[in-house]
Amino acid sequence: MTLISGNVTVNGRISYSAQEPWIQNMSIRENILHGSSYDEEFYKSVLNACALRKDIHVLPGGDMTQIGEKSRNAQGITLSNGQKLRINIARAAYQSADIFLLDDPFSSVDRRIANRIFVNLFGGVLHNKTTIFTTDALHLLKNVDRIIVVEG
Repeated sequence: MTLISGNVTVNGRISYSAQEPWIQNMSIRENILHGSSYDEEFYKSVLNACALRKDIHVLPGGDMTQIGEKSRNAQGITLSNGQKLRINIARAAYQSADIFLLDDPFSSVDRRIANRIFVNLFGGVLHNKTTIFTTDALHLLKNVDRIIVVEG
């Protein structure tokens, strides 16, 4: 993007969740923490907000289960696109940031899970944080402060 006029200033840290999730060859917990310190209470609230607790509970090593392409080949653990996306969102939410950018965070989850994530993430973990997200889940837009339509 090219600035046409005015100034652009970023004051604080930004956390980003891409539409295409990326998973590293490490445990689920390490993928979410992404180098941040472990805070058990906050971590559990992020797992809940991202609808991951039930998924993690059934895995052999819980959140210490190794994931990623190399892990899948060694342990046979295969995550769905929806699970990968929710881990990606959890990673972004766990970071101590001031602004959160989420690119289509509901693309690989059903309507029920999208609603749950929306309420628990934006109304809970990220409450009082600046959050910008793209979506085609129009049913969620009744709960946002501002809507910007980008065409083309």
